[in-house]
Amino acid sequence: MDESPQPLLDDTALAALNRTRPWLYFLGVLACLLAVFSVLAILIAVLGVEMHTSTAPKLLATGIVLLLISVPTAFVQLGYAAALSRVGQAGASGMAAAVELACVRQRNVWIVNAYTVGLLAVVTVFHLLVRLHLFN
Repeated sequence: MDESPQPLLDDTALAALNRTRPWLYFLGVLACLLAVFSVLAILIAVLGVEMHTSTAPKLLATGIVLLLISVPTAFVQLGYAAALSRVGQAGASGMAAAVELACVRQRNVWIVNAYTVGLLAVVTVFHLLVRLHLFN
């Protein structure tokens, strides 16, 4: 049983993770920008309500939905990218913990993606029901 321990990740797997990380940072920063724009939309809508414009409620609803999507997305994308950075920097002794953290963060990305799809589905169905005048 004097086998030499196999590396947790081979060079191909590490290279694939390193190629993924810039995209995660890009998507995380994009989600942060979307969050800023959604806050601006909410502020404009609140000011529009005070000015009695007819588009303010729609803009407010859009801003809230975008905020509910963009903030969790930004958080998990940037967290996963940071965890992948740790994998690339980990030595042999810390590799297992770094990979475990990356796997947990990847799981969080999938949970937030499911949340986003669910939220968009609910909003779409609600919008459809409103457009069909089922609430009048």
